[in-house]
Amino acid sequence: RRRYVYMKRGATASAVSGTKRPKAAADPPSERAPVARDAGILSAAAVRALASDLDALPTHVEGCVRLLAEGHTVPFIARYRQPETGGMAPPLLRRIDAASRDAASLAARCDAVVAALRKTDRLTAQLEAALRAAPTLAALEDVYAPHKSKPCSLAERARALGCEPAAQAMWRATIDDSGLSQALRAAAAGSGARSSEGGTEAALREGTQKVLAEMTARSPAVREAARGALRRCALVKCTAVAGKLSGSGSGGAGAASSKKASTATAAAAASGGENFRDYADFERPLSAVSSHAWLAMHRGVELKLLRLSVAPRDEASVAAAVARACPPLRSYSARPGGGHRLCLALAEGARDSFP
Repeated sequence: RRRYVYMKRGATASAVSGTKRPKAAADPPSERAPVARDAGILSAAAVRALASDLDALPTHVEGCVRLLAEGHTVPFIARYRQPETGGMAPPLLRRIDAASRDAASLAARCDAVVAALRKTDRLTAQLEAALRAAPTLAALEDVYAPHKSKPCSLAERARALGCEPAAQAMWRATIDDSGLSQALRAAAAGSGARSSEGGTEAALREGTQKVLAEMTARSPAVREAARGALRRCALVKCTAVAGKLSGSGSGGAGAASSKKASTATAAAAASGGENFRDYADFERPLSAVSSHAWLAMHRGVELKLLRLSVAPRDEASVAAAVARACPPLRSYSARPGGGHRLCLALAEGARDSFP
């Protein structure tokens, strides 16, 4: 009772005097130790281009890349590292983060390609310089494509029969029909011991076309031309998988109770696929498809609710673009004389074999 009275008097005195018991000073929030991550080293030209695009100084872009490589997050950099980034907003910082990640992916893929080529003794100084100078992953794969080894392909079998010299001469357009026939006869004579493998002149002519088709498919110029033509005339079609986007809830319950259905698929089916119903009968040019629609359709394909296809509306335009970028077809088409009919036919066959 006495202790209670003393406590009561102390509380009353504090209330009357208006004084409060001082609280212990709170420790300042400690920053979580950043986890360093692999970040691509942007070249000086890439930094200048990115700084010009973002209307920022190159030193600020470099500072942001360094902070991201140290493991700091975009919100932390935007709030606490403004002097080093020039006060750039989070959207700009995220663009720098995306460019840094792309550079890291490009550097990792380039190192893997160089190691693979060095292991097979096919790496030269010029090829490595071209690989290191590739600005994007697509450009890197285009440079690497002609040097990939496919020992089981039809073109490799044709090379084993001696079709490579004739195909190389046709690719440079330095041979006519008579020269091609002589080269094929020489190859047939050289492969006489392997006549059972198809070392005849007709088989060698077909093999030369196979080699040309592979060279066309692996040519960076042809690939870029076909890619550009497809962007201009591609048509995107998306349809629903039968029975997956039905409006009744029973279909969703059945999908949820299926033992083979994944959790995400069952959840999407249980809701009737409302998020993907707009793409059940979707058809639009590729240039008119928004990014969010493209992501939604791919998500529906992953959940096995949608089927997606991309095909050219006009295959003739794609074939014309490939013909303009293919050296033998472009050269022999400009010389439709009687001495190049066989070469032109083989070049057209190689173009038709382009995937």
